[in-house]
Amino acid sequence: MLFVLIQLVLSKAADLDHHWVAQAWLTDVGLPQYSQFFHTHLVDGRLLSTLTRTDLEKHLHVSKKAHQNSLLLGIQLLHTLNFDKEILQSRRSECGNQNTDPIVWTCHRIIKWIKEIDLKEFADNLQNSGVHGAIMVLDPSFSSDTMATALCIPCNKHMVRHHLNDEMKALVSAASRQEHVWMGTSKERNENVCSEKENKSDFYCFTVYIYATVYHFTII
Repeated sequence: MLFVLIQLVLSKAADLDHHWVAQAWLTDVGLPQYSQFFHTHLVDGRLLSTLTRTDLEKHLHVSKKAHQNSLLLGIQLLHTLNFDKEILQSRRSECGNQNTDPIVWTCHRIIKWIKEIDLKEFADNLQNSGVHGAIMVLDPSFSSDTMATALCIPCNKHMVRHHLNDEMKALVSAASRQEHVWMGTSKERNENVCSEKENKSDFYCFTVYIYATVYHFTII
């Protein structure tokens, strides 16, 4: 049964071709400068799911540790969503004009948010920075100081940095609550999928639900 489950996840990863990874996904995580390397090595969803820090540095020329972290956390988010692009796009659409569910935010969405909190003059400094929602929410070492550095906010701009810190705290703390809400809808979705699989055993349905639950708890 575990083999069947793995095949289910890989089938979703297989839907993500190397063009999508090299163009759309890398742009979303704010690292389009590596697009040519990913395209040359035909990195699709299945290969993306297996990449390690060593692979990134040795084969894809990602030498900066911060950029490696960004890519690995972007991959972790895809794992959490079972590489389901439709779910990812749906969640992003729902928070496109609302400051909710920041874990799925693209780099562009964060730039938009930075402008909304009156830091417009620094926003474009996030271009090609590798700053996206998953790294902001999942990386415990990513602080408001890290964001301020990425935005090139001078150290002597204490009020500006304090403002950024307050806004980030409010946003990221809301992310945890949002994940609990999404977990509920995810549970219903998995239960519905299981009920429709007439030829699948109860154990298979239970395994699908447990798999999704474990992955979602890794990001809370």
